[in-house]
Amino acid sequence: MSQLQPVAYQPGDLTKLVDFIFRIRKPEELARFPTGVDFEEVMDSPQVRDLTRLWQDDCSKIIAYAYIDPRYCNFSYEIDTLYKTAQMHSELIGWGICTFRQLKGGGKVDQGNSLDTNCDERDTLRVNTLRSSGFIPQDLMTLHLSRSLSEPIPPIQLPDGFTIRPVSGEQEVDALVALYHDAYGSEIMKRDDVLSIMRTTSYDRELDLVVVSPGGRLAGLCTCNIEEELSKVLPHPLGSTDPVLVHPDFQGKGIARALIWSGWEKLKSRGIEQAELSTSSQNSKGIAAFTKAGYRIDGRLQWFSHPVS
Repeated sequence: MSQLQPVAYQPGDLTKLVDFIFRIRKPEELARFPTGVDFEEVMDSPQVRDLTRLWQDDCSKIIAYAYIDPRYCNFSYEIDTLYKTAQMHSELIGWGICTFRQLKGGGKVDQGNSLDTNCDERDTLRVNTLRSSGFIPQDLMTLHLSRSLSEPIPPIQLPDGFTIRPVSGEQEVDALVALYHDAYGSEIMKRDDVLSIMRTTSYDRELDLVVVSPGGRLAGLCTCNIEEELSKVLPHPLGSTDPVLVHPDFQGKGIARALIWSGWEKLKSRGIEQAELSTSSQNSKGIAAFTKAGYRIDGRLQWFSHPVS
């Protein structure tokens, strides 16, 4: 094991984490999860903050981090390039397994769940260390899609009587939560999760779009985002249209496509040159809608699961 001891997350460490990813990642990797805004959302949870550890050098500079999100039983970690060894991977992975085992023993997560993580399928060192640590590859990937906004954006078309508008504000959060639940078929997205998104520094209500049915129901949602600091260092200023979701009652009407195109128009008007989003490889309807709108798959993250007993 290394001589570096992990320390608990402290107030003020959010800035250090964001600085860390900007320091160690290549420009083309900066848009991958977690970005700075992702850290804002994730670290808004007291549970996640308690389950975050930082590895630091003698000068208190972060050289690795790891955290577990017990809401999803997900394990995330990242290591400075100078310290990327099988030993360091094993140390962080071992911390994750041990910590998750303690959580399960204390009844703080669903006893039927395993610890899940993902990584670039081309990262052979990480893949091999995960495998040797007991993580099993799953028939699941996270797909990254992108689209240049220099290409023409088609005219937006909606069914008769449907309209697109920005979210009205936090007073609409309960309706948004209900839309998430209906679209995902799950109640995993909570009120606090939606509020965390709306309270990040990069959130812009004018970029948070909903489609409203003739009867006044929320039919779909597309939350667009621009990370200003991230866009400054990328070859092309980047924005996202993520998530995109449609209520089951209104699917198949071109609503997702209309939301994406409207999002592209708004991003382009802000000087953004490329749009992106991510989705599960099992989201066949979503993938079909996204690629039909004009997105192209340009990256894949392989998921692994550890059946911690």
